[in-house]
Amino acid sequence: MWKTIFGFILLGITYKYYYSIKNILRFNHRCILITGGAGELGKQLTELFSQNKNTKIILVDVNEESLKETKELFSDNKNIITYKCDITSPEEIQKMLKEFKEIYKIDTLINNAGIVSNKSLLQLTDTDISSTLNVNILAAILMTKYILPVMIKDKRGHIINIASIAGLMGVPNLTDYCASKFALVGFHSALRHELAIYKNIHCTCICPYFFKSNLFDGTKGYPWPLNIAITIFTSKEIAFKIYTDIKNLKEMCIYPDILGHLYRIRYLFPTFMLDSFIQLGAH
Repeated sequence: MWKTIFGFILLGITYKYYYSIKNILRFNHRCILITGGAGELGKQLTELFSQNKNTKIILVDVNEESLKETKELFSDNKNIITYKCDITSPEEIQKMLKEFKEIYKIDTLINNAGIVSNKSLLQLTDTDISSTLNVNILAAILMTKYILPVMIKDKRGHIINIASIAGLMGVPNLTDYCASKFALVGFHSALRHELAIYKNIHCTCICPYFFKSNLFDGTKGYPWPLNIAITIFTSKEIAFKIYTDIKNLKEMCIYPDILGHLYRIRYLFPTFMLDSFIQLGAH
């Protein structure tokens, strides 16, 4: 009996890994749209994906000046396109995608756009809260909603949501940001189940710890000796991790790895220990 059970388990694991490897070998990211494309992480991801000369990359951002600088940065690559769009507006998204429809077949969407206010709840204005939720979660839902039908029609696609460790546990002075990233993680989870009926449409959720960028200026992270294991990566380092996991069609990624392990066993620790741990890394 135990041999039979073990055999079925082994067969299931083998099938799962065979299916995953087959998908990874089969799926090639041909046309990528990156929101927040003129930001630090967007540029780093563009640098990595542009190594494949056949990959088209569309960088979407609301900041026209930053887009111009980014366009100049990659001026020698004709496969990199920049486009100004307010991705919190359904009308602007649909207008943009209508223009792209006949030219580009988008098979990869990276919901990367994000903003951080770095204020306590009582310091936040109503506009601060609306802006954070609109950019960090509403835009991702809208972009996915309008691009997904094309992926379903073409029977291939990959949707990547750049969330945060702050989308898995609350962090002080980031109430609006945490709320938006928790929502993004929930959106990813529900979407993944909805898309399970499609064999070649994949979902990836990325949850990094703070990394060195304009979004988290002044963040020190964990004190010594915890900072040895829980490091604050540079935008280049975090981009490489994200790029690798996107290419491998990973489903859920938490960086650094130790935070992923701690997150999975967090309920084994008393609340005061968890609170102290979070407070330590929130500076």
